[in-house]
Amino acid sequence: MEEQAECPGEFCGIRFAGIWLFILFYHDPEGQIVYSTNEDKIGLEMGEESFVAEALNGSVGWSEFFFSEEIGENAMVVTAPIGRDPLLGVVDIGYR
Repeated sequence: MEEQAECPGEFCGIRFAGIWLFILFYHDPEGQIVYSTNEDKIGLEMGEESFVAEALNGSVGWSEFFFSEEIGENAMVVTAPIGRDPLLGVVDIGYR
């Protein structure tokens, strides 16, 4: 059984398999964010980001590790397509 851990900052979301998931996005088929756990991100166009573009083309994508000013530490985003023929959208999960 995994020990309960305290959130290491204000953007934790949920803990899964020992990893803090801090943000979740859902993009429409054009790459615009239509749902986010951070409401300030709704409406943002991200289709040009390589990791989102991969998912828009039907593959799982991921970003490089980057410094997130939002959470104040390094993070990574994993993306996956939702649906095939037609593509319904893309889901992103950010984690630290």
